[in-house]
Amino acid sequence: MFNNNYQGARTRPNFDWSNYPGTGTYSKGDTSYFYQYKINEDDGTYELVKSFKVPYSSIVSSVQLLSKGGNIVVGSGKNNSFGEYDNDGNLVRQFNYSSKEYAYRVFKYKFTNLFA
Repeated sequence: MFNNNYQGARTRPNFDWSNYPGTGTYSKGDTSYFYQYKINEDDGTYELVKSFKVPYSSIVSSVQLLSKGGNIVVGSGKNNSFGEYDNDGNLVRQFNYSSKEYAYRVFKYKFTNLFA
């Protein structure tokens, strides 16, 4: 899950965000987060099992688990960046781009036997 850490609620323009320190606005914020939860569908419970900081993006962001216990691809659209993290949350490589807008989602494909 990508936690944007964004303080926006158009339907509640007078909402007091002071009880949520660290949340950002549409155009400025400190950090967003990757969250991974373990869900028990039998008893309806959940548990946060992994989290780490990623570049702030108020909107248009994504995460992709490459395989169980593998790397994680993160797209931070408003930040104009995407990166790959190892299973412990360490940045492997980040790519930045210039754009008038942003990338909506980022995916990594193997392309194994693409032309076979």
